[in-house]
Formats: sequence, structure tokens, C-alpha cells
Amino acid sequence: MKEVVFPNVASGSPDSPEWHAWRARGLGSSDSPVIASDAGLASRSSWMPTLHELWEMKLGIRPRPKSNPAMARGRNFEDAGRQKYELVSGRMVSPLFGEMDRHPEIRSSFDGVSFNRKLNVEVKIPGAKTHESAKNGVVPGHYLPQLAHQGLTLWGYPEDWPNDVEVDFVTYQPESGDIAIVNFGMGDPEALARMNKLKALATALLPHLLKFWKHIQTKTPPGQQMDEWKIAAHEYRVADEAEAEAKTIKERAKEELLKLTGDAEKRSGAGVTVSVYSQAGAVDYKKLVPVLVRRDAVESILETLGIDDEELRKKLLVDAGVSDDLMNAYRAKESSRTKITIDKDYEAPVQSVVFEATVMPESEEERSYSW
Repeated sequence: MKEVVFPNVASGSPDSPEWHAWRARGLGSSDSPVIASDAGLASRSSWMPTLHELWEMKLGIRPRPKSNPAMARGRNFEDAGRQKYELVSGRMVSPLFGEMDRHPEIRSSFDGVSFNRKLNVEVKIPGAKTHESAKNGVVPGHYLPQLAHQGLTLWGYPEDWPNDVEVDFVTYQPESGDIAIVNFGMGDPEALARMNKLKALATALLPHLLKFWKHIQTKTPPGQQMDEWKIAAHEYRVADEAEAEAKTIKERAKEELLKLTGDAEKRSGAGVTVSVYSQAGAVDYKKLVPVLVRRDAVESILETLGIDDEELRKKLLVDAGVSDDLMNAYRAKESSRTKITIDKDYEAPVQSVVFEATVMPESEEERSYSW
């Protein structure tokens, strides 16, 4: 997982412009319940937006629901819930933000992750019904896609998840100080069964996440056939930008490494070794060989040595005064070449979108799922 750092953050859900901008550039774990329910992988709740509404929110053509008391309560008491968890369990965790290595558009804001990155803790400040379910070892179905999404972000493809990773689903009641912890892991048969179910859900969820993200990138509404050319063109543009950025970063890092090496002949660390040594200058054989041997013997020498130097051959022919007609007699057939150019100013148009205002119900306490 690639970790992302936000300055002065003490919560897994910081309400800052930088965090919101980062979330908007990918799929967060709170998006997964909507995607999973549309795919038939999880139950759908009345307070969830539809997949089409979520798509509009991601493109910025529909405003996200405003914060409500349940969300505010979750943010305000998240840190207290994490501290209570650490006190009761004896396990230390910290808020963390990250992107899946293979698919960085899949990203998560973690309430708490252990130092060795093998424990993920999701803290909820829910209503009495959800808290009572957690005390009985039951996690509501609409939370499971969120936990699966976090597992994808933290550990990658489910088949690659280490056997000793765990998830603790925590519900905390700040009014009474009561806490419930539901474990997914190797602790007991029930915990193992929960983890196996979570891995199966993550496996099934991943292709739906990637497909929905392509709908966002191509600005094609869910349910409509995506233009395969647009998909390939987008992936090419993204790869080209990443390649250019990686080259710039590599050159900058190289300069810094050389600077830090200084006058030393060799310096190693963090898997990188810089060696500084002297090397004799290369011999310009193109100039030297014709001086020592006849030009008509150069071709024989090149062939004997197995050297295939078209530029040198061309120079020999030009120097020998060979006509274009004679050269054309030995020229290969005309071939087709391909060159791809990128319009840096291109922006995909939004396809056939009709904005419809939707009022989310205010009475459902579990609307705080995203926190």
C-alpha cells in the first residue's frame, strides 16, 4: 500500500480541503456499500444513494449530502472510541491513509492501523441497534463492503492477504462508555469464518470497483456501454503521465543521491548503491577503422565480428559515391509506422446526464456509515 500523509491529522476522517480533494480522485471505502449493493453483493439500505447518483457525485455534478448529526457525532467521538479500544484491547493503532498498490484509485482513510500494518480497526459511533448487534458478534451487512475495501487497500489482492492479518470492527457509545469489538482473523472459528467471508467479498467486489471507476474516468453513466477506445485512450494518457512523472522523480532522486555521495567513491543504503569511478574514454572506431584498413574491407570486418551498425554502413556507401538508384535496389519494402500523440488539453465530455435532486432520509441513524 502507498501511504498518503496529511499534515496535522489526528483522525481517520479529517474534514480538510486536502483530504476531500484526495478522496475525490479515487474510490473511498464509504463508496463501496453503494457499489456492492448495486452488484448484488450486499443488502441495500434506503439511505444509500443509487449508483448513478454516486457517479454524479464523483463527477461533481451532484452535491454530496450535507453533514448531519449522525456524521458529526461519528467525527467528534472517533478519537475517543479509538482510545477506548486501545485501553480495552491493549493494542495500539493510528489513523492512516493509503492507496492500493496495483490500483491507486482504490483508497481508504483508516481509523486505526497497527504499526506492522497487519491489524485494521474500524471505529463506529452508531445507534443502539448497531451497537447491540456488534455486542452479539454481528456486523451489519452494509458495513462489510467498507471493511473489504479497506482490506484491498491495505493488503492488496485477497489471495495475497497474509494469514495473520486481522480486522477489528468497533462500536463505541460515548454516552455510556460502552464498547463492542467484533474480530475478523485467526483468533477463533467464528473470527476465521468472518475473515474468510470478508476475503470472498473483497474478491467479488474488486472488479465492480474497477468497472465503476472506468465509468467515472470515461464520464459514461453506469449501465451504459462504455466506449472501449475511450477506456484504452484514458489508460494510455494516465500511463504516459505516470511515466513522465516517474522519470522526473527518478532524475531528481539521482541528483540528490549524487549530491549526498559527495567525494566518496561509494555509498550504500536503503537498497541503493552509488559508485563513483574513473573510466577511459570510448574509442571512436568509426574514425579510426577507415584510417587503418581499406574502406571496402570494413564491411567484411563488421560481418566477421557480428557488428550490425547501419549508420556506419550508410557512411561507407556515401563516402564510396554509391548512387541513390543502386541503394534503392537494395532498400527494403516500405513499412507502416505508428506514432501516438496525446492532446494534453483533452477532457472527456459527460455523456447524457440528467440531474435529479434527491433528498436523503434524515431519520435513519445508520446514515453515519461513511464515518
